[in-house]
Amino acid sequence: MCAETAAPSSRTPDRAEAWALVPAYNASRTVSRLVSALRGEGLSVLVVDDGSTDETPEVARRCGIRLIRQPNAGPAVARNRGAQAARGEWKGFSESVVRGLALMLFIGIPAGAGLIALRRPVIELIFQRGQFTPAMAARTARVLACYSTAIWAYCALHVLTRAFYSLKKPAVPARIAAAAVALNLALNLSLVWFLQESGLAIATAVCASLQVIALCLLLHRAAPLSGLASLPVTVVKTLASTALMVAAARGCLLLFAAQQPGLPLKLARATGPALAGAVAFFGAAWLLKSRELHILTGAFMKKNRKTPPE
Repeated sequence: MCAETAAPSSRTPDRAEAWALVPAYNASRTVSRLVSALRGEGLSVLVVDDGSTDETPEVARRCGIRLIRQPNAGPAVARNRGAQAARGEWKGFSESVVRGLALMLFIGIPAGAGLIALRRPVIELIFQRGQFTPAMAARTARVLACYSTAIWAYCALHVLTRAFYSLKKPAVPARIAAAAVALNLALNLSLVWFLQESGLAIATAVCASLQVIALCLLLHRAAPLSGLASLPVTVVKTLASTALMVAAARGCLLLFAAQQPGLPLKLARATGPALAGAVAFFGAAWLLKSRELHILTGAFMKKNRKTPPE
């Protein structure tokens, strides 16, 4: 953990003369002392938590300084993100948010569609045994399908919430979440009577989707997001790849009998179509030159590449 200084532009929200950027990873024992020392030098402090697994974020937050959290990506990425926020480089910030949303769509849409397509084999593999009858499995599969329609939204909520925290506006997602809870309760009480447990799942999926839409609009108003025009392209390419994935998975599923008596056959009925669908999806994404596939493969290769010790 180290500190760097940066002079922000006039667009920086806090109008400070100078920032000390502190990328931190599992630094709960030292971050408090470092923040105190930097404040003693008259610097405003910005801590970028690089996916710590200890209490580093909580300790930094108690110090009363600005905190940005991100998945573990290394000190260089943490420093760059901190510099973007401290210098008011909203273009870089907004591009990071849009890229995160695009990746969540690229992951969440096929994940949800895959669970919907293979809901019965998955539920039968995990739950159907003993007193858990096929009728119970069918009802549980319907619930899983309803929840799965909004997997993309569950993923995107994390990106948008962290974006507001980076802008020091945590109250915005909190208020939207409170409104979503109230709406969810109203929908639960309305839908459960004629849709039973599936109504609860539909209410949750609808509220999550509305949360994402509301947070996107409010975030764009607070810090105009550049690159939003690329999201429809991501959605179209992802939907096309997902359609091929579902076709491949369902086609493979036809090779298996509807009810498999033993665990090995149930496992094959769930994993075989899943693997076929995954190959079809990534193959289609590669043919369509999806930017998100390139980003994910690049990040995977970079993370697994051996680097010499410093």
